[in-house]
Amino acid sequence: MPATLETGSLINDVESALDSSPHLSRRRMRIEAFNGVVRLEGAVNTYFQKQIAQELLRRVDGVKRVENRLQVNW
Repeated sequence: MPATLETGSLINDVESALDSSPHLSRRRMRIEAFNGVVRLEGAVNTYFQKQIAQELLRRVDGVKRVENRLQVNW
């Protein structure tokens, strides 16, 4: 997904939302956004973290849909 100026601010908002959680680390995540669709890729340690990431993004203004492709690595 190519990034545009519009999605640059959306990505910043998404990153801020993820950073607000003490349960997540963005270190192993990649975020892409285009036209309100946000794709999360990378790895987390638990299904709880995967679900938290998705729920946090659903609350961000401008996010229309979340494609949660995070992998859980035990």
